[in-house]
Amino acid sequence: MPPAASPASASAAAPVDPAGTAEGDALAKQTFAQRVRTASTSSGARSGGLAMVDQALVSATNFLPYLLIGKFGGEAALGVYALCFSIVFFVSELQQRMLATPYMVFLHRKRDASRAAYLGSTLVHFAISSAVAAIGIAAYSIYLSWAYGDSSTALNTWRAAVVSSTAVPITGVFPLAANGMMGYSACLSWWQSAATMTIGMWLLVIVGPVFMLREFLRNVAFAHLQMRSAVAGDAIVFVVQATGLALLAWWGRLTIPAAFVVIGIATGLSSLSWAIARPLPVRYRRQGLALHWRQNWAYSQWLVLGRMAGSFSRLAMPWIVLWAADKIVVSHWAACLGLVGGSWIFIRGVTNYLRPLTISAYAKDGPAAMVRVVWLGIGLFLVILGSIAAVLWAYGDWLLSVVYRPEYAVAAAAVAVLGVNAVVTAVGMTVSNALSAMCDTKSQFWGELVTLVFTLGCAWPLVSRYGATGAAWSLLIGSSASLIYMAAMLARDLRREPAVASA
Repeated sequence: MPPAASPASASAAAPVDPAGTAEGDALAKQTFAQRVRTASTSSGARSGGLAMVDQALVSATNFLPYLLIGKFGGEAALGVYALCFSIVFFVSELQQRMLATPYMVFLHRKRDASRAAYLGSTLVHFAISSAVAAIGIAAYSIYLSWAYGDSSTALNTWRAAVVSSTAVPITGVFPLAANGMMGYSACLSWWQSAATMTIGMWLLVIVGPVFMLREFLRNVAFAHLQMRSAVAGDAIVFVVQATGLALLAWWGRLTIPAAFVVIGIATGLSSLSWAIARPLPVRYRRQGLALHWRQNWAYSQWLVLGRMAGSFSRLAMPWIVLWAADKIVVSHWAACLGLVGGSWIFIRGVTNYLRPLTISAYAKDGPAAMVRVVWLGIGLFLVILGSIAAVLWAYGDWLLSVVYRPEYAVAAAAVAVLGVNAVVTAVGMTVSNALSAMCDTKSQFWGELVTLVFTLGCAWPLVSRYGATGAAWSLLIGSSASLIYMAAMLARDLRREPAVASA
């Protein structure tokens, strides 16, 4: 069987369109200002702008708990919040690699008639993976219940969950969103006696899958370039969560469990709005479940393994800081991450727009078009994030004191290093998008493994001696090593591309 032609060979074999050539000549004669004006008024630019707005909403939503808990919940409470939600973020990133990324890749290769069934299968796969994650969190919660010496915590938690889901059965799909405040009242009698960490983990059994569902639906919207749908859903989360947390802070009731309940209500209402609006057709076909799973897993297995390696080193850092130092240092670390989170408004927004654009450019126009998109992303990241990193380096201590509390200013050096790490990580994500487009997921896996090895290899000695600053340096070392490796692999793949095209 002859080898399949690459996009580059397909475009080379296509006849030249005289009209297209004339259009290209006209474009070449435009001045730089005219090109910028044309790009800024295009539909792609508008979609990119909406992606930025959406990511600004998401980043603000994720930053609010750090800000309010850090100010009103006590210095150690912020560390507990970071420890608990690091598990949810880890599982959500695995689902993004295992389900959302292959969905984004294969969606454009399917006929319109089969896309509804593909989305239905992917939603079923998401439900199964979320159930497995909830069981794992529940198992760890049982361990914490016994470790804290409160053997009745599990029974009381599930009793409260039953009360909250059956007393006022408004909806069976999102009981927490409809009856969360009732569950909150039912739990008040035992929250004072059980450990905060244990209660938070038990609530994550319900809140975690609801939060992950909203993240997955965002990725689906981005795959279809439905930026308005993503913005609308995330606006609901922001308004509900901001209002709930602000009221709890005003009343002096902002605790870790209460914050988790508010987050569950906000993300649940957003997901419920998507189910009601149905912006995309969904069909569930039993015969397609296994077929679509095999297709997705064949593509994403290296991505999942790589994300487990890469994300583990980053999301496990609060736990490493806890073991090497204490909860107060974990709170300092969480405050630094929250402050640097402003950079991720730009990183996530640009990446959410550039990832499908990179994949589409390679599939339709070949590697040269893909490389142009990659350089566009790298240039944006270097200019914008480099400026943010300079501000964090110069005024990190002042920002920590103003945004949180004066005692957090001791972690200013960690903020400065994390600002530089944001630049390196963003450039690495751009290179990783290109590897995804070329289906070189194995190199992505090895790149993530490089991150894991270098980060964890440096973490314990650096954190033990320098605290939060040592944790930041270990992340920067791991991100830099991964970027160097993936850039080398991308260069290798691009050198091989002409050989594939001529085969």
